[in-house]
This record gives sequence, C-alpha cells and structure tokens, in this order.
Amino acid sequence: MTSAVVYTEYLYHQSKKLGSVEEGKSAVETLFRSIGIEVLGFDKECAVETVKAVGGRWDFKKMQGIT
Repeated sequence: MTSAVVYTEYLYHQSKKLGSVEEGKSAVETLFRSIGIEVLGFDKECAVETVKAVGGRWDFKKMQGIT
C-alpha cells in the first residue's frame, strides 16, 4: 500500500516526463498493478502533506485542466 500523496507525486513526475497526464497515469498504474501496490484514499492530512512536499515547486495556476 502507498498513500495518495506518493501516487500524486509520482504521477506528476511521470506526466511531466512522458508529456501528458494520460501517459503518466497509464505508466504509474501499470507499475503499481505489476508490483501489487494499492493506493490509499486521499484525506485532509494527505492534502496537507502534499502541499508541504511540493511547496514552491508547483505552479498551481498552470495546472488548471489537469485532473
């Protein structure tokens, strides 16, 4: 198992590397399925930890439309 924060971070990096969120999601989900990783739900504490982890590195204004 892993947290949604880890999933979010890895998805972000793979999407950036592969050029689209769809390609990144496909790569991440394929890897996680192949090694049996389940992603835990995202809650308020996960949101806080995500913001702490990426503080200053993401420009959320540029991420509009990315889901």
